Amino acid sequence: MPSRSQRSHRIGDEEIEATSIETFCRRHGFSVATYYNLRAQGLAPREAFVGGRRLITKESAARWRRDREGFSDPHAPTCP
Repeated sequence: MPSRSQRSHRIGDEEIEATSIETFCRRHGFSVATYYNLRAQGLAPREAFVGGRRLITKESAARWRRDREGFSDPHAPTCP
C-alpha cells in the first residue's frame, strides 16, 4: 500500500485548484523566464499567495487564457 505522502501526489489534475508557477508554465508550453517577462509587462495571470508560495488558481489561469485569445502583436501582418 502506498504511503500517505505518495497517495497525496496522486490527485488528478481535475481536483487541483491551484498550481505553482512552474506547473502553470509547463502546462502552457513556455519557460518560467517567459512567465516572469510576461509578469513584468503586466500580462501574467493573477497570483494567489498561500503559505509563502505564489500559486495560480484554475480560475485565474482560465481568465488569463481568455484574455490572451485574440491577443496579437500590433506589428504583425493581418489577413485580408
